[in-house]
Amino acid sequence: MLYAGIVFCMAVTGVILMFQTTFIPAPLFPLGIGGILVILFYAWKWWKKMHNPKASRLLMLTMTLWLVMALGSLAYQYWQWEQMVSKAFMMRLAIVFFGMAGIYANIMYIRAEKAYRQKRGNQRITENPEKGYKTYKKHFKQSKRKNSDELVTVLGHSIEQDNLPIVWKGKDMFTHMLVVGATRSGKTASVLEPMIYQLLLQKKQGKNLGLSVVEPKGEFAEKVKDFCDEMAIPYIYVDPTSPHTQKFNPMEGNVEDVVEGTVIVLRGLFGKQDAFFANVQELAARNVTRLLKELKGDDTDLMEVLETLRDFTLLQQRTNELRMQQGETDLIHSIDNELLGSMAEKYRQFVIGLRAQLENITSNELLKNIMTGKSDVDVDAHFANDGVLIVNTALGTLKKAGDAFGQFLIMHLQNGTFRRPGTEDTRSPHFMFIDEYKRYINPQVEIFLSLAASYKVSGILASQSLGQWKWKQATSAPVP
Repeated sequence: MLYAGIVFCMAVTGVILMFQTTFIPAPLFPLGIGGILVILFYAWKWWKKMHNPKASRLLMLTMTLWLVMALGSLAYQYWQWEQMVSKAFMMRLAIVFFGMAGIYANIMYIRAEKAYRQKRGNQRITENPEKGYKTYKKHFKQSKRKNSDELVTVLGHSIEQDNLPIVWKGKDMFTHMLVVGATRSGKTASVLEPMIYQLLLQKKQGKNLGLSVVEPKGEFAEKVKDFCDEMAIPYIYVDPTSPHTQKFNPMEGNVEDVVEGTVIVLRGLFGKQDAFFANVQELAARNVTRLLKELKGDDTDLMEVLETLRDFTLLQQRTNELRMQQGETDLIHSIDNELLGSMAEKYRQFVIGLRAQLENITSNELLKNIMTGKSDVDVDAHFANDGVLIVNTALGTLKKAGDAFGQFLIMHLQNGTFRRPGTEDTRSPHFMFIDEYKRYINPQVEIFLSLAASYKVSGILASQSLGQWKWKQATSAPVP
């Protein structure tokens, strides 16, 4: 930087001397001197393996001044109409004109360079795992302490210093991250995929971490699946459009979490409606879901919820079965007096909307295939064993039903976060990547974002704009 500053001062001095007509060199003299000095600078830079963008920009401005001196000298030497304007005046005019033009060009170049590097600074992940491993291993050495088990993720590189990686590590990983970018802006390929790739590489190296990836289109999930295949990392892959999909039954798990999760997801599907009908439908969904969970445990699914709501005779039969097992409980009393009481026929009409929403989900053969039967996803085991879960909710194929499927899954992951045993110091890190998160947002997200860090779970959420979150906030019902 000192050398560039000295050369710049020499150029400025030369321009001033020419402007005062104290020293007027031959046109080739400033070009030759400037060229030699620049060559010496870059030779020294190459030898020392230095990178200093500020010095390079200053040298570029210096070369502009040397060029201005040469143009001014040309104007002085070849001007032939002195009876109109003197050679000295034309030289000064050339220096001012070309000097301003050169400075403007330098400013535009610097602005364009910054804009380009901001947009493309995060290079897309290489398709060659071995090559990518070597590249990121180099970055890890630059950015972390030796002999450290700390997880390190390179988000990109400094705009000012190419050799300075911007890293995401330590406690910063658990303040959560929101990635905002319009469609086709590269947020998935330039941010999410490289982050996941690096985390998987470190998992391959033996570091303890878990990963959950939920997205609505399929390409992202497929890419993460390929990463795991190439690194021989076991995973659970749920994709309604794939013949090789594994299953996720939202009715498996802790009773309270299943009941609340089902009610919240169905409430979101109802949209805005009269408070009375909303309360009736929530009561029906809550009671029937709890009835089946207490009666059959994990051996139930949404199809049975729909069947029980559709057939009140079946509801009566299952209520009696639970009565035989547990006696007169608050749940049985509530069902007898509300759903099966004197207003039973009215309730049957009131829950038509609830049945319609459940039918939209369960009538889809693709969803029915993965949401019924024994689930491959045990959320508690997934967190405890540092598992990798990859889910495509297939928005293009399933439409709104795919969003509901994703919401069921997100609710289970959120609730599972708070059941992690141990302390903040003993739990292993878990990273939850959710693309197009606004499609799955629920009223309990505030609790998750507030407390998840204490359970060593980090949320990396992607959205097209902040406006989508405002819209979702306005249309989400409060937690009861």
